[in-house]
Amino acid sequence: MALFGKDLGIHFNQPSQFQPIIAPVADLNIFDNGNIIRESSTTAFFTQMASRGLQDTTNWTANTYKTLLTVTGAGFVAGIVGPTAGGAETTTFEITTDGVLDEIAITVAASQRAVLLAKYGGPTDFTSAELFMYAGVSGALGADKATFTISSNPVGVIPGWRQMAMYPQLRFSQSLLIRAKHSANITNATATAYSAVMYRLDL
Repeated sequence: MALFGKDLGIHFNQPSQFQPIIAPVADLNIFDNGNIIRESSTTAFFTQMASRGLQDTTNWTANTYKTLLTVTGAGFVAGIVGPTAGGAETTTFEITTDGVLDEIAITVAASQRAVLLAKYGGPTDFTSAELFMYAGVSGALGADKATFTISSNPVGVIPGWRQMAMYPQLRFSQSLLIRAKHSANITNATATAYSAVMYRLDL
């Protein structure tokens, strides 16, 4: 059976089922071939994210949506990483899965990134030893597009596809459109404006 076959039955089609993360850039790392590449403020982190999907390096104009990914066909999304915040700001993800639109807004502080990640268990179930993001967040995602604040320091690692294979991911069958906006202007410097989507087409 293919790891990402349509018959697994463990995936979801509502972006609200992503685990929302508020991650200090120094604590957001990535796992690659037995090595942990540290800190999302570096281009090396996003080079690895690009190998799992794609990255966007363009500047952000305040409160203006830009397209991060548009795909026709079927596939899976394991995570989305937003830009670095310069202060108390909000990143809003607009995700259209097979024609159905969802919007998720996450408010962050300076030197933090908003992240949506395929989740395993509750927010305190992630540990770096398990190669998953640990997220200390409070609040819950509701119809009012609730935002999230840190309740403990998030540390951890974004895993590779092999580690992600057994966990639910966002599945799209016909099309996917991911757009995002940020509440402040961001000019790229040492990957501050970088964002990324970890996705793959169905096999």
